[in-house]
Amino acid sequence: MTTDNSLPHLKSNCTFILWGDDFDEESASIFATEFRRIGLRVKIVGVNGPSASGAHGLTIRPDMTLGDALPLAPSSSCIILPCGLGTIRRIQEDPRVLHFLQTAAENCAQFIGSQEQLLKQSALEQLNNGTSRWDFYQHEENLIEFAIKKASKLMNHLIG
Repeated sequence: MTTDNSLPHLKSNCTFILWGDDFDEESASIFATEFRRIGLRVKIVGVNGPSASGAHGLTIRPDMTLGDALPLAPSSSCIILPCGLGTIRRIQEDPRVLHFLQTAAENCAQFIGSQEQLLKQSALEQLNNGTSRWDFYQHEENLIEFAIKKASKLMNHLIG
């Protein structure tokens, strides 16, 4: 298995998975696992502090808090939002979240969300400025295959 230590040129590029209360732990885990498996640098970012319980009660301890991740936003290659519209509406009330996402969008990060309504019916719409790319996995039959495909595409983009 390739690790991010064997790919020093990718050190400045990072995938950030936002994590907070009522987020989808299955999606967060699958994306973190599959992206890390191929050697991408992945950090789970706690938007509610040092730990949070997902929609099905699983508590995940993030790699860093949102405050710690803010200075790293310019190195974002991908942002994953494993949550629904109601959760996005709740966390967008924190101006740090929108600042983090806006900085990533300005640096042409790939965004992956659970459903297209995240973009169309929330403050995230302002991030769709033509330079950021969005994909959604709500209607994917196999989330693991979708994550592998997105991880491979991102890796090819970063090393290409």
